[in-house]
Amino acid sequence: MGKLVAGDDGFPAEEVGPWAEEKQDLLCRYIDISRGARSKFIAPGKAGATYIDLFCGPGRSKIKTTGAFIDGSCVAAWRKSVAGKAPFSQMYIADMDEERLNAATKRLRALGAPVAAIRGEAVDTSLAILKRLEPKGLHFAFIDPYSLGALDINIFRTLSRRTRMDMLVHLSKMDLQRNLAVC
Repeated sequence: MGKLVAGDDGFPAEEVGPWAEEKQDLLCRYIDISRGARSKFIAPGKAGATYIDLFCGPGRSKIKTTGAFIDGSCVAAWRKSVAGKAPFSQMYIADMDEERLNAATKRLRALGAPVAAIRGEAVDTSLAILKRLEPKGLHFAFIDPYSLGALDINIFRTLSRRTRMDMLVHLSKMDLQRNLAVC
């Protein structure tokens, strides 16, 4: 996990490298290109479309090199879904760090997002979230672990129990290169 710093909105933010901007851009591009499919699930009487983030962090980041603030993944995903006129019907966020989870939850609620927060390890929170998911809904999980050590294969086994589950996984190239030899 990155160092927590004072955010520009009064809540904690996480200090990150400049690569975070590209990561958020790729996430938002996926949210945008999937809006047509998502819109078919969010109409009244439909099963809904959910966003899942098991490593949500505080929902806001500060780029170390520039000092610029950017939205964290869950906040960026919510904003993009709203901008595309196909907002997620439910946002499930999780983190093992209570301060980060609370900050993300407050940011999403301030934006009007239908957010449910679950504190704990990703392997456990994935199971708790699975139990809440509408079986006939459309689901999207963004999996962005703080380190490879936090990425348990059971997360994928659990979430893949839903028929309509897309997953976008971000792996840190540096962490992968550093730890590949020990695997």
